[in-house]
Amino acid sequence: MTATALRSLSDAPPMLLCCANASASAHPLMRAHGSFSVNLLAEEQAETGVPMLRGAVANFGCGLQAEHVHATHSITVGTVRGLSLRAGTPLLI
Repeated sequence: MTATALRSLSDAPPMLLCCANASASAHPLMRAHGSFSVNLLAEEQAETGVPMLRGAVANFGCGLQAEHVHATHSITVGTVRGLSLRAGTPLLI
């Protein structure tokens, strides 16, 4: 699933706010497992046309705290449980 917006929500505890299309097939899985991950793609991953999680500049493992559906999108709030980083330039669109 591709997020249309990603923001820091809190630093204590560390939390993320993620917005995505409410019809995304990943939503039922996130609810069932109570968790999700956020992957920031590396700049060189733009050319493939598909998300490649291996080689991402950052990976956030998050516990699902809340989900709010508004119109066509949902706002997902997650507590960061894990973080891995690697060197590289993030892909920013």
